[in-house]
Amino acid sequence: MKNKADVWNKDIETLSKDEDETIRINNLKKELNYIYEASEFNKKRFIDIGATPDDISRWKNFRSLPILMEKEAERVGRDESLERFGSI
Repeated sequence: MKNKADVWNKDIETLSKDEDETIRINNLKKELNYIYEASEFNKKRFIDIGATPDDISRWKNFRSLPILMEKEAERVGRDESLERFGSI
């Protein structure tokens, strides 16, 4: 059986709601910056809606972005990735 210390991270699990959101938003921004810089397709989608990853400072900002993938957009993004990186 695992020791309590093995499954409980006091530093992370005792964060305030604001601290937790700050960490999550920072991680999201890193991810959005990566896809913005690494994919011309995704960069164009951001530009088309008039946004950048730096515009995201709260979850409500992220939720309000109309960039949810549609089937066609998903296919184009996938094809771009396959062309750039090859299949796995």
